[in-house]
Amino acid sequence: MKTLQSAAWTVVFLVLAGCSKTVPAASPRPTPSISASPTPAGPVQLSVLATTMVGQGPIGIAAGGGDVWVVNSNAPSTDPGSISRIDPVTNEVVAAIAVGAVPLRVAVGAGFVWVSNSADNTISKIDMETNSVVALISVCAAPEGMAVGDGAVWVVCEGDGMLQRIDPATGAIVATIPVGRQPRFVTVADGLVWVSNYMGNSLSRVDPNRNQVTATVPTGIGPQGLIGFDGAIWVANTTGGTVQRIDPVQAQVTDTIEVGSDPDGLIAVAGSIWVATETGPLLHRLDPASLAVTGEFRVAGENPITANQLIGVGDGALWFPLFFQGQVLKVSIPAA
Repeated sequence: MKTLQSAAWTVVFLVLAGCSKTVPAASPRPTPSISASPTPAGPVQLSVLATTMVGQGPIGIAAGGGDVWVVNSNAPSTDPGSISRIDPVTNEVVAAIAVGAVPLRVAVGAGFVWVSNSADNTISKIDMETNSVVALISVCAAPEGMAVGDGAVWVVCEGDGMLQRIDPATGAIVATIPVGRQPRFVTVADGLVWVSNYMGNSLSRVDPNRNQVTATVPTGIGPQGLIGFDGAIWVANTTGGTVQRIDPVQAQVTDTIEVGSDPDGLIAVAGSIWVATETGPLLHRLDPASLAVTGEFRVAGENPITANQLIGVGDGALWFPLFFQGQVLKVSIPAA
């Protein structure tokens, strides 16, 4: 996803288009090292292990409780969306749960499933035993990315540039922390919380003990997906076409890797970092030690489609939601 203005209409366009008319502007900053790794000769087509039909506009995806959870945004409608629960053994949908309007992301942790509903400014808390929403939590404007860690549920809101901390037991908002412009994603790693600020071209480092931003790290253009792995923070700069490695202690970019058009989703599986790009869509395998692109793989045909989020669930497979097709693809993890 790229850019969001304000109000529910723009949230819908954000989900529907996978891109926008507004592009975050670059700001002057020191240039870190750039690794323009030689790309292997032509992408390899991945083997599709299963195709699962879900709801309209699947976008967010997470694994937990032994299953795969997929957010169906229902865009362009602002009617309530849903979440599909997939059994990764049978590859079948075992439950479909109604949530709020234009849901975007899902996180699993603290014994529950959490869904951000961007058009009605709420979080749905789902009981995995009953497959039902047990609480609807009002949060900041246009919530998107979420993470569970350090005893809390964390959600970022594009509409007002905030990070909120939620008590998973009571659903109470414990803290509201100003971050950067249009925050998109959040992750918890090694005792710190990190937020990608898409229009701010930066990451915010948050100390959960003080509920304060302790550093702002300039990045490439349009940072979105981010993970903690191998003692560092890794972020995909969607507009800039790069992945960057950040030293979490020094709070600065140490390396920049060029990966091509529209990188977004990031995961770490089997000792490598995997980057999904919207165009193609393609999957890039990065070696975190050499910072080289060691493989390029085609996921689902030649046309541009939104498949910018992905997960690995420990069953030797990667899972991609295909927004326009209403499907989730399960593909084999390529051997190194």
